[in-house]
Order: sequence, then C-alpha cells, then structure tokens
Amino acid sequence: MLAEHYGWRAAFVALGVPGFLLAILASRLREPRRRPPAPVATTVRGWFERGRRQAMRYGKPLIGLSLAGAALSGLLGLFEGLPPGVETAVFAACVSAGIIWTVVRLVPAAVRRTTEASEVAATAFGEFLQAAATVLRTPTLIWMFLGGALVTFAVNGLIAWAPSFMQRAHGLSVGVVGRQFGIWGLAGGALGGLFGGRFGDWLLTRWSGGRVVVSGAGFVLGGPVCAALLLVDELRLFVPLLFATFFLYTWYNGPLSAVILDVVPSAVRASVIGAYLLFSHLAGDAIAPPLVGYLSDRFGLRPAMLLLPSAGAVGGLVILIALTTVGRDMARVRGAR
Repeated sequence: MLAEHYGWRAAFVALGVPGFLLAILASRLREPRRRPPAPVATTVRGWFERGRRQAMRYGKPLIGLSLAGAALSGLLGLFEGLPPGVETAVFAACVSAGIIWTVVRLVPAAVRRTTEASEVAATAFGEFLQAAATVLRTPTLIWMFLGGALVTFAVNGLIAWAPSFMQRAHGLSVGVVGRQFGIWGLAGGALGGLFGGRFGDWLLTRWSGGRVVVSGAGFVLGGPVCAALLLVDELRLFVPLLFATFFLYTWYNGPLSAVILDVVPSAVRASVIGAYLLFSHLAGDAIAPPLVGYLSDRFGLRPAMLLLPSAGAVGGLVILIALTTVGRDMARVRGAR
C-alpha cells in the first residue's frame, strides 16, 4: 500500500524504521552480571566528546598551519610589488603542510587500530571454529542445522515469490494483496510464533524433546496446508489457508533456537547461533528464490512453488530426527556445568 501511494523507495525507508528502533531498544538491554547501560543521551554525549577530542588531537597541525597561512597571506597582501597569486600560494602551501603533518600523525594510530582489529578478527575466527567443532560433535545440532536450512528455504522462498504468485495466478496487484490478505498473514505468524514458544516450553517440562517436536511438527503439518494454498483458485478459501500456513510455519521460531541453546555450553551459545543463522541463510533462502525462478521458467510458477512446502515438510522430518539425540545432548551440557 505504501508503494502504491508513495513509491517503493519510501516504502523501504518506512520498513527500515522499526528495525532502527529495535536496534536502539536492544542497546538498552541489560546483560546478566553486568551493570545497566547508560542512558541514550549520555551515550550520545560520550560519542560526541570522544570524537571532538580525537578530532582536535589529530587536527591541531592542520588547523594551526591553516590559520598561520591565512595570517601570512593576509600580511603579504599589505605589500605591493609582489608577484600575483603569491598570497594564495603561501596559504595553499601551509594547508598542504598541515594535511601532510596530520596524515603522518594518523599513520601510527591507523596501524594500531589495524593491529587491534586483526586481533579481534582472529579471536572471532577462533570462536567460529570452536562453534563449528561444537556443532559437529553434537548430533542434535547437525539435525537442527540441516532441517533449519530446509525450512528456511521453504519460508523465505514463499515470502519472496508470494507477490509474483498472487499477480500471475490470481491477477492481484501487490497493493491489493497487502490490503486484503496482509493482516491475516501477520495475525497467523504472530499467533503461531507465540503458540509455538509457549507450547514448546510446556512440553519441555514433561519431555526433553518437547521443543524439538514443536519445531518440526509445524512444517510437517503445514506442508499440505501450504500446498493447498498454492493450488486453490477460490479466493474465499485463500484467507483461512493463508492464516493456517503462517500459523503453522512460525511454530519453530522460538523452540528451534531454544533447542540449539539447550545443547551447547554457555560460552559458545552466541557463536553457535550465529553459525546456524549463517548456514541456514546460505544453504536455505539464498538458494530458494533463484531456484524457484529457474523452475518457473521451465515448468510454470505454480509447479515451481510446490517445491517449497515439500522442502519444508522434509525439513520438519529432519528436525524430528533430533528426538533421538536431544535428551543425551542436554544431559551432557548439564553434567559439564
């Protein structure tokens, strides 16, 4: 709707605002065993003061020589008979000397920052290797990574091709789809994410595989529903199928991440989650849009998109294989504490 009224650029800018606000809110979170963050105003003032001090520290030669050059050129302007342009040349020479001096002073600082960045990068790479080793040693994580890539392939491929599908299969523009069906997809996704998280936590109190079941079952149950959504031609059936698809396809959001955190030591949890996100996107939704496009050119869009619920159902079944390993992996982590 925003794109129809204000253009795609304005629509994308508007969609970026919630992410910016979320980043600000995330910066205010208090980490365990650490003091609370400073207020936003204090943080911004600190940035400004540090930036001003550093700018003055490294910019003094340039500022001083520029002022000296301006004064000297003004003084030379009082004398007659000097070659034309000598004042400008003197001022330019002083400014150039100030720039060179400033660059010379900045080189050691740049080398020091580069060394620090290299050390940080080496540490980050080491943590990534440690996370990769943890994944390969933990059977549950292997199933979570493989299944997660397949379900990410299904979900994000469906999102990427939904506008084109609605336009080509049902003759509806993007704006009409957003107005008529957007709220149902949003409601289904929000309720599905909430239900999946609460249901997974409830099952975990009774069974170590509770979160695994919820993570995989949503895609196993949602596969036929999504296929029906793609095959139906009557729009009166489209809304309930759309709602059900989004509801079932978002069960996994909370429980799958929680399973990953349950089976790894706390020291590498963030690294393992990062590795999972990297793998699932590279092996999942990075492949889905071009592959569906290629198949669409050969067989048509509707048959091509039927690959998505099939991949989601297979991914759900792969996740459910972790039911055979999650109990042992969770016990090992608890025993290592």
